[in-house]
Amino acid sequence: MTDIHLQTYQGIYLFSDDRVSRQMLVEEFESVLDGFVPLSDYAGRRAQCAFAILHTDLSIDALVCFNLDFDHSGRPDIHWNTPIKQLAQQAAMTTCHDLHLRLASYNCCSVAWHQQKLWEPNAAQIKSLLAAISDNRLQLGKLAQRRAATSEIPKLNLSSSADLSALPLEQYREQEAKAQKIDSLQRTLAQQKKDLEALQRERSSLIKQLNDERESRQQQLQQQQDLLKQRYAKLLHQNVAVKAAQLQHAEQQLMQFEQRYNELQGQNKILLAQSEDSLVQQFSAAGINLEVDQPGVGRLRIAAADIYEYMAAPMVYVANCAGVSSELYGQWLAQRKKPICRGFEQDGQPCREALDKVGSLEEFVPGVSDHCVRHRQVAEDKSA
Repeated sequence: MTDIHLQTYQGIYLFSDDRVSRQMLVEEFESVLDGFVPLSDYAGRRAQCAFAILHTDLSIDALVCFNLDFDHSGRPDIHWNTPIKQLAQQAAMTTCHDLHLRLASYNCCSVAWHQQKLWEPNAAQIKSLLAAISDNRLQLGKLAQRRAATSEIPKLNLSSSADLSALPLEQYREQEAKAQKIDSLQRTLAQQKKDLEALQRERSSLIKQLNDERESRQQQLQQQQDLLKQRYAKLLHQNVAVKAAQLQHAEQQLMQFEQRYNELQGQNKILLAQSEDSLVQQFSAAGINLEVDQPGVGRLRIAAADIYEYMAAPMVYVANCAGVSSELYGQWLAQRKKPICRGFEQDGQPCREALDKVGSLEEFVPGVSDHCVRHRQVAEDKSA
């Protein structure tokens, strides 16, 4: 991991329409993040920003391309917490539009969960960034030199070689006034330096307090999101369980109705058999049989003695002739007539996805032929 050395400069560059529209020092950017300096030209927008670490010759050492959202007053999102300096330290060397540098962008991100917070620069944006760095409106390097040059103010040296008493009275008073003025300025500057250091300490404390508060709010928001997810999952599970219980109850009722229907059919058959003048007996005596076309069995020849049985329950009769249950035969007829998925979604709603028609009764498999691939797996898991 490469550290950000002292012999480098740092700057923040904001883009609009593939060109650098604003640039600032890191200290100024921190004031923007704290909400002290709103950017009205970015109000209600998402800005593409770049954090650049430069060598002393203003060539790019590392570049982090990150997004920053602004509200309608031009203040940045209070939840923004992209660690741009950490990403710059962890960035790997790469080539970006003929530029060799350490890059952290959408396509070059060493930390996966930060990828969505980054963007990928194009050739026009890199060209505009290089031009802005070359213009050096931030006066990088020059600013450091001026700070070093003014860090200590030379004091007036009143040695014996410059004895004021040897000067004429008028010149003596003039030199003495200058010496007093310089001494006063030195004391004023010293006090201003102390005041500035105090303000910097206060600002650092305020920034730490704001960061702690931001982190606490993020943790609370995450906890609330986790709680909502748990409640939703619980409600969804309860809803599926209720739908499953209703479906099981309906199937039990259907079985009871079918059993009762078969009992009534048997009783009806007995009554018909006991009738000596019945039409069936007349057909049987005359040697008359009935032929019908039924799906799944083709042309079916029905003996005169079975005519009433067929007329009472055609589906049951045909299913018996086909060697399958009436329930399976009915499921196949339903799939043949309307080939859709009979499975249910997690919210209890029917799937109804279109399926291929199964033309042959022998090829029909309940739970497979009338279910889509997704609900077919669910049915297999339940049966297992």
